[in-house]
Amino acid sequence: MTASMAGYSCHTTPSRLQGRMKAPGPCLVSPSLSKRRKFRLGAGAHPLQASMAPLRQCLMPVAAFVMAMHLHAGACSAAEVLIGTPRVIDGDTLEVAGTRVRLFGIDAPEKKQACLDGRGESYLCGQAATSALREVIGDAPVACTVKTKDMYRRSVAVCTVVRPGERPLDLNAWLVEEGHAVAYRRYSKDFVPAELRAQEAKRGIWAGRFELPEGWRHKETMPQWFQ
Repeated sequence: MTASMAGYSCHTTPSRLQGRMKAPGPCLVSPSLSKRRKFRLGAGAHPLQASMAPLRQCLMPVAAFVMAMHLHAGACSAAEVLIGTPRVIDGDTLEVAGTRVRLFGIDAPEKKQACLDGRGESYLCGQAATSALREVIGDAPVACTVKTKDMYRRSVAVCTVVRPGERPLDLNAWLVEEGHAVAYRRYSKDFVPAELRAQEAKRGIWAGRFELPEGWRHKETMPQWFQ
């Protein structure tokens, strides 16, 4: 697939678009619609031009989806892009097109991790982050631009949700902005401003008290006698 923008040309091989990209609906060309279209184009219009018009209208949202993905990913990068309807694993991990994806630059509480809310009551903040991510995605497809691989061979990526008629939503930034994850400063400072805004507004985990996910994981894997 080739996407052109502002004099640049981006090429993406078919093997990289392994995901199932959902189109807004079936592209069916009705004979009656083709006739109406031909009438509007005039008696001299070529029959093929008239019959292709509804198909072009149907494919426009798909083209917009791919273009929005390139715009948000920084246009012409050589990065791998995974597209598909994801399965949410936890607050910062997805499975897209059969590939495990770790969201870049952020760290969400683990599923078994507990935090204290604004009233001092304990709740499973890791499960809350997972539910929030699942809800914001819904049944929409995502586009994940892979930056690297981690030690577990997962693809580390920035993922966006793109719906027809809406601006792309950066899932990494959204999770931090809503207080469902923290900026993973060891790997990136990109999401520090979003974290500061969430902290100031006391959203999500910032409404109460919590342990940084990395510290919590370290304690969980540490031998009992060493703690």
